[in-house]
Amino acid sequence: MADRPQKNALRWLALLAAATVFSIAGAVIALSMQESATRVRFEPRPFFDDLAGEINRAEKIVFTTGRGLSDPGKITLNRDEDGGWQVAQRSGFPAKNDQVRKLIVGLVELEAFEPRTSNPEWHRELGLAAPEDLGSSVRIELVDGEGETFVQLLAGKVVEDTKDAQGRGFIYVRRDGEDQAWLARGRLPLNTQVVDWVDLDIFKLKREDIKRVVLWAGTENPVIIERESPDERNFHIANLPEGRTGRGAAIVNGSATALVGVEPEDVIPGDQLSFESGSTAAIDTFGGVRFIVRMTGGADVLWAQISAEADASLLGEEGDLEAAEKRAAEVNALTEGWAFRLGQEPSVKLAQTMQALTRPADGE
Repeated sequence: MADRPQKNALRWLALLAAATVFSIAGAVIALSMQESATRVRFEPRPFFDDLAGEINRAEKIVFTTGRGLSDPGKITLNRDEDGGWQVAQRSGFPAKNDQVRKLIVGLVELEAFEPRTSNPEWHRELGLAAPEDLGSSVRIELVDGEGETFVQLLAGKVVEDTKDAQGRGFIYVRRDGEDQAWLARGRLPLNTQVVDWVDLDIFKLKREDIKRVVLWAGTENPVIIERESPDERNFHIANLPEGRTGRGAAIVNGSATALVGVEPEDVIPGDQLSFESGSTAAIDTFGGVRFIVRMTGGADVLWAQISAEADASLLGEEGDLEAAEKRAAEVNALTEGWAFRLGQEPSVKLAQTMQALTRPADGE
């Protein structure tokens, strides 16, 4: 008789375990069915069905951006005869071709992930109000050689911190002229400033390249800063006036390396400015290339015309004059006819005079 309660307890435990198993199994089945239904309902698909086969039609890319009460801004990229891209708002200066390719691939690979509202009253909340309606969306248009626009997309708010392992994020979009909004997955560069599309990487000047820098070249008071070899850490003022000494290696080195790693901030046609009364800096490299930087403007912002030439006298016994000529030609092909805006820091360093770079040797 004493075993009966124990047997009943075991029986109840068995029944409870069986019920738990069935419950878990039912939950798994329900979840599986729910996920299956979700996949069927929201199966990602290309946002533009046939764009992969038509993308080569694109001869022009137009961005329209909202600017509040001002008229919407325009950024126009035109494809040239060589297949590269140019920025119309910068008089046809080359665009960042890698970035343009990312945009084109991004449009082709863009996926409609989930449908969102089709109520126009909610578009503004998703950043999808049109630029002409004081909206913050970016309109992207692809135009072919006949002037026909075959892609029109309004890109809205980017969903933060949602990138997957492939670097794809989520963004709200809709086709221009349609009310249906979508949560889309993909990668779209949406730079809204003209200069962000301009390829201003015109020369790659490295510190180890620099042999000599002449500030205020061609004047009665030039400043010659140089070193004997790339292994020397510090530059020195070669034409130091009697009774004066440099203000320190950091200051002298700063002017010598003012353009190292520097990318101009903007570009305009060179004939829009006069460089007659400006200053000139010459930068000689151990590789046999001399960069000539003619400047105009103030200490905060300088506009510069940049050219390059090969000089055999800068080369050592094993120097390669042909390589120097090639590099100079490459630079000139990018810079001829243009003026580049330099930032405040390099502008100040290139404007230093002998008085500013030195002090009395007696310490007074």
